[in-house]
Amino acid sequence: MSKIFITHQPKKSWLKKYISYYYFHQNTISGDEDRFIYYSNVENALTIYKNSIVDFPREKLSTTYPCDKQFYFLYSGVIKDYFLVNLTAPYDKIGIVFKPLGLQYFIKDSVDFILKLTENKRSEYFQNLLKTDLDKLFDENIEKRVEGLDQLFSELFHEFEDNKFIQIIDEVIDGLDETNINQLSQKFGLSTKTLQRKFQKNFAVTAKQYLKVVKFRRAFNHYMQENKAINFTDLSYFHHYYDQSEYIHHFKSITGTSPKKLFKNIEKLSGEDVYWNFKV
Repeated sequence: MSKIFITHQPKKSWLKKYISYYYFHQNTISGDEDRFIYYSNVENALTIYKNSIVDFPREKLSTTYPCDKQFYFLYSGVIKDYFLVNLTAPYDKIGIVFKPLGLQYFIKDSVDFILKLTENKRSEYFQNLLKTDLDKLFDENIEKRVEGLDQLFSELFHEFEDNKFIQIIDEVIDGLDETNINQLSQKFGLSTKTLQRKFQKNFAVTAKQYLKVVKFRRAFNHYMQENKAINFTDLSYFHHYYDQSEYIHHFKSITGTSPKKLFKNIEKLSGEDVYWNFKV
């Protein structure tokens, strides 16, 4: 084995409502370095590193080094723009990619509370939450890893009681038309202040920031799923931008570069919608 990146959906079908997929990312070539950027997404991942230590030398950057007998849990919530990752091999990491409100069915505290913790305290939080044999979870057999993760999250599962907010997020994610905070407030009978509190509690971002991420990711995934064959004018129209200029401005405000330049460098890593930029 040298380098692998594999995705696998939960085997237990009922878990797929909350967890989109797991990924398994490994590099056994000692001293090898991998760098990539991932971009704003409403699906959010908890990543478990085995025998690695993760450092955060500056905002929007993580650096990972080998470290014996060490597990590290990384959770960043909804990424509002982009994040650069530096990995020094060997490393072995498991990612659990949750649906927009999926994590809420497995944690005991709000996402806002968790993200106010320091990175190291956050890692401790998830290690205490999972309370599992991590060495066993990192079995060499991928199928056994999936089974172990399924069992772990089956045991952690509990109901998320905010049915009104579930309906709101379903509307935001699955609705065909663009929406805003005032429209959501009127449709679901909540004040804008209450709605803002719910977004902050569950995502640690404002409603406006979250809706911006949703709109960006819809267009981003659409372009990639069309094998980059759709033009930006049609893409802008389909996703309710005023014109192509607005789309490009919106895209730049999140990624820091133009869509034309960035999409040249985006690679799809698996059968899932995993799109990373390795040309950094």
